[in-house]
Amino acid sequence: MTQLGEGKKKLERAIGTVGRLRILAVLADPNRTPMSKYQLEKMTGLRSASLASDLNALMEVGWVVEVGKSERRHLYTLSENDDILNRLIGFLESAGYVKRNQ
Repeated sequence: MTQLGEGKKKLERAIGTVGRLRILAVLADPNRTPMSKYQLEKMTGLRSASLASDLNALMEVGWVVEVGKSERRHLYTLSENDDILNRLIGFLESAGYVKRNQ
């Protein structure tokens, strides 16, 4: 598959639900530390099962990474080195969906 085809497939897989956009928006805030599933549930308003499914999909495409554990909680953040993700976050920011406090 061509690089363009792979990027398109990745984008379609990653942006399959509103929940995934909510997760990306919350994790895109540079003032936030890595977050647990519980914190993401509270910040996104997603139910546990939906959050887990959306989080797994974002991890499969490499946009969200697990960065460690705090006690028994897994912590998640955005991948820093994905050009498509960075462009998407920039677009969402320009559209007012993502607020980046500077």
